[in-house]
Amino acid sequence: MIRILLSPSAFYPSLGGVEEICRNLAHRLAAKNFEVAVAVNRHPTSLPDHEEIESIDVHRFAFEYPSKTVSGLGPVFRFPHNTKNYLAFVKSFAPDLVHLICPSSNSLYGYVAMELLKQKTLVTLQGEFFMDMNGLYDRSAFARLCASKLLHKANGVTACSQYVMDDAKRRFNFNAPIEQVVFNGVDLAENSLTASLKPHSRPFIFAIGRLVKNKGFDWLLRAFKRLTETQTEVDLILAGDGEERQNLEALSKELSLSERVHFLGRQGRAQVSDLFKSCLFFVLPSPVEPFGIVCLEAMRAGKPLIATNTGGPPEFVRDHVDGLLVPPEDDVSLFQAMDQLCSSKESQALFGRNALDQVQGFDWQKITDQYIELYKQILN
Repeated sequence: MIRILLSPSAFYPSLGGVEEICRNLAHRLAAKNFEVAVAVNRHPTSLPDHEEIESIDVHRFAFEYPSKTVSGLGPVFRFPHNTKNYLAFVKSFAPDLVHLICPSSNSLYGYVAMELLKQKTLVTLQGEFFMDMNGLYDRSAFARLCASKLLHKANGVTACSQYVMDDAKRRFNFNAPIEQVVFNGVDLAENSLTASLKPHSRPFIFAIGRLVKNKGFDWLLRAFKRLTETQTEVDLILAGDGEERQNLEALSKELSLSERVHFLGRQGRAQVSDLFKSCLFFVLPSPVEPFGIVCLEAMRAGKPLIATNTGGPPEFVRDHVDGLLVPPEDDVSLFQAMDQLCSSKESQALFGRNALDQVQGFDWQKITDQYIELYKQILN
């Protein structure tokens, strides 16, 4: 039995794209008789060192980076102890391969395992070098050094889009023995989930994500303000939470959109499934997105979508086939795209059918099979 240690930057109970990737990969590897464990940073520190989540064996460690602050020197002194704990677990689990997903503070410990234990490692990039909320790689030379060492030492490197791979190679100038773009996936079976509730009484456009500065929701609100003048019966629903929620709600009020824009906060899987299936179309307003799993979720529901023409989405969203691609942070272009889709039920239906057909190639089982093939190449 092949043992795989998944080492993501974050895992449940935290929510996000990386957590979803790791969860889906763990389940599908286990179903194919791989022995799987997850090693992740213990954040917050109130979380237990070890627990099972959905039958996934999760181990948490103090993956810490030093910083220039006085408190940031603590990790320097704790590093020997933290490293000893992690390496002891790696020796005990004895993975055939470590799959490190989204380099963050896990980079340092993944690199140490490669150097000291000769641990074979596959690194999967998810746009962390330009999308990290806290700007880790912009402010920390040490983080950049660790990422560089990791990528130059890795047995293989994958990226969720060609855009992400190109960005990483420009930054770190590495040439791994195996380099491949492996798109993210979606669980097609989850389209059957339902909360059995009608999400909204009026036609609506849907957007979902972490309500943070780099996700473009302020731009979406300004474009939607223009739309209210031409589409008087269409609302906008935003699902998700984050540090910018209060600011976005204030902007909505400032734009006199309080009756037309609805902030739902964090929603469960069944509720999100209902929202996708009930909306007119989906909008991903991020100025740049490494991939955009939520686009696949919209396509799975048979819905057209609007995304920006930069980053990962143009690599799988076909302009004027599955939806519309617009320039980032251009209020007028986004308004025009939304107005076009609102005004044409024929386009909504056609793009939705095309999207549903396109997403069939992104089922998580097919994506998992691609990773298994890469595991075999590295192990052989």
